[in-house]
Amino acid sequence: MRWQRVNDYLLMIEPGIEVYLTPELEQTLDETAVQQLVNASGLPGVHKVLALPDVHAGYGLPVGGVLATRTKDGVISPGAVGVDINCGVRLLATDLEAAAVAKKDTRQRLLAAFRREIPAGEGKAGVLTLPERDFRRLLQEGPGVLVERGWGVTRDLRVTEEEGALPGAEPSRIPAELLEYGRKQLGSLGSGNHFVELQVVEEVFAREAAEVFRLFPGQVVVMVHSGSRRMGNGTALHYVKKVCRPAMKKYGISPPHPDLACVPWRSPEAESYWGAMAACANYAWANRQTMAEKARQVLRGIFGGGFTSWTVYDVAHNIAKIEKINGQELVVHRKGATRALPAGDRRTPAEYRKAGQPALIPGSMGTRSWVITATPEIRRTLNSVNHGAGRVMSRTKARGKKTEAALITWEDFYASTKEKGILVASGTGSDLRDEAP
Repeated sequence: MRWQRVNDYLLMIEPGIEVYLTPELEQTLDETAVQQLVNASGLPGVHKVLALPDVHAGYGLPVGGVLATRTKDGVISPGAVGVDINCGVRLLATDLEAAAVAKKDTRQRLLAAFRREIPAGEGKAGVLTLPERDFRRLLQEGPGVLVERGWGVTRDLRVTEEEGALPGAEPSRIPAELLEYGRKQLGSLGSGNHFVELQVVEEVFAREAAEVFRLFPGQVVVMVHSGSRRMGNGTALHYVKKVCRPAMKKYGISPPHPDLACVPWRSPEAESYWGAMAACANYAWANRQTMAEKARQVLRGIFGGGFTSWTVYDVAHNIAKIEKINGQELVVHRKGATRALPAGDRRTPAEYRKAGQPALIPGSMGTRSWVITATPEIRRTLNSVNHGAGRVMSRTKARGKKTEAALITWEDFYASTKEKGILVASGTGSDLRDEAP
């Protein structure tokens, strides 16, 4: 495989794969991620494959990868969507100012309350268990079911991607044993790189857009990053291993790697996967809705009722969408990638249309996160931007293993957080060095 730098932000990899990386970030591009992009380009009916600045090796398609296939002759691939279906980010803004959280004691109380009220860690139960009938409604309709019960307000739905309800959801397509996990884990954070983070707006670069989103310097906000928990993970792996891999022989498909198992878009298996994926996506939006409400409760417990809060936006990271681009209907797989729409796009909430859809890009632990808007040039990347800071080494390398020393020491970790006055707590007491800045 060969690649060539086109300009200071774009590499071209044969056969026609676009990778949006500066020369500096190119040094972090690993061969596994490149091979995964090349593998994806070999699937049937591919329209375009591209990678964004946080690209690194993943399951099937690299994290930071976008795969678009044609609905008329292409495929859908669960591995190219991701194993945490609709992992995503919600930003909750307040009218509190930085002075309210300046004291370390206040921040410690907030940290303890977030940890107490929002369950975190692998296998943790959630905060809200719905009756089975209502839970299935939630999988079909998304967080609107929660708003009916007082968990949030109607506006939260308007400023959630797809208004929190991806069409075509069919809960019956999710394996039965996984449905119960989902019902019990609603309102839980999970593990890995998921977080609830108290932040302060540091700087505004685009004043008019910031005014539309009601963001200002010195403002206290909360960012929530989580997904569809064990139900979404298990569903994704079920469709890769037990549905798509066995079905490919029937359709004469042989992908370059088994993790990119896929089926024709117009097939019963694709219909089944879409129903399950959409239901898991709706669950993930509801999960973040629940945790955002718990975050509001925590803030009220510390500051009383003398402040207001509102959802800025909620974006999906691991999802497939049917989108028309240049008159062509495509299945757009975004794996560790965020949709971004420019000003005027009618898929953007009406109150945001003159600025464009806000896209949320979390920084690494203790570094800046970003709220951005797209220019019309976003069409080059199929309306997609990076979903986070990226990763320059694997989790295993950071933490070390029996045969290799850790590349991140605890001294390194604390130097990047504690010495900056950043307070950190793990829901499980687990090793956090693999998330060090």
